[in-house]
Amino acid sequence: MSAPGIEVADVFRRFLDDYIAEYGQPRLPSQRRAISDILGCMTEAMGGRRYRCEDCAESFWHYHGCRNRSCPRCHGRQIQEWIEARTAQLLPCSYFHVVATVPAELRRVFLAEQKYMYGLLMKVSARALCELAADRRYLGAVPAVMSVLHTWTGQMLEHPHVHMLVSGGGVTADGNSWTECAPNFLVPVKRLSPLIARRFREAVSKGRPDLSARIPENVWKREWCSYCRPTGEGREAVMNYLGRYVHRVAINRHRIVSMDDSHVVFRHKHHDTGEWKTIRITGAEFIRRFLLHVLPR
Repeated sequence: MSAPGIEVADVFRRFLDDYIAEYGQPRLPSQRRAISDILGCMTEAMGGRRYRCEDCAESFWHYHGCRNRSCPRCHGRQIQEWIEARTAQLLPCSYFHVVATVPAELRRVFLAEQKYMYGLLMKVSARALCELAADRRYLGAVPAVMSVLHTWTGQMLEHPHVHMLVSGGGVTADGNSWTECAPNFLVPVKRLSPLIARRFREAVSKGRPDLSARIPENVWKREWCSYCRPTGEGREAVMNYLGRYVHRVAINRHRIVSMDDSHVVFRHKHHDTGEWKTIRITGAEFIRRFLLHVLPR
């Protein structure tokens, strides 16, 4: 079977039994719900409305989408609705794109303790950024931050990281003034990265000492912030950011190239070169990777 036309739901229908035979039933309730919703999306299972053509009198059904956060068929409409709701919150200033990453040695711990670790990563990275931005050598004020959690690579492997959209200015400590940042500069990545690591270590040690004992010492010396770059000014620049990074799912049908009786082929963009490549994996492995990124409620 060749694309176009292969949905993630088609992969689930063909290979779900293989996945369960190899890996067992999904562990999280959110994963089981996602499977059910994706399989039923835009089918009789979701119900719908019946329409009748006034010219030819023919009638037809239009079935509802599942609106599950992880459903590739529904996320396009969700993106647009979310962006429209955020437009009113945009400030008339430049913006920066900051990415906080999790070192590879921590990924197993994150996968085992998703609810705690993902939430902590988002809180700590934003607070560390605001802490550094408040330094008078940089912005000297607290910026506005919008954080989005992603957990995947182009090959759907585990790679937790947070995208932050940060205003190029902020409110001073007295709450009475707005300060603009220097042109094309917000904070130094070389200082932000160790600050995120230090604050994350402090939080885990205090909140979950059992997890802290399982984390290798060298993790805290790894890179925790990959970059801080300007996105430009105005609504268009910010909308491009939001459309690219918000309400994304691990994969959609436009990247699925083909599917046969045992394997799925899909496209992914190489991180270093930006080139598009293809990868061929079993259907059961495809489902396993997809479910890695269906997060707890």
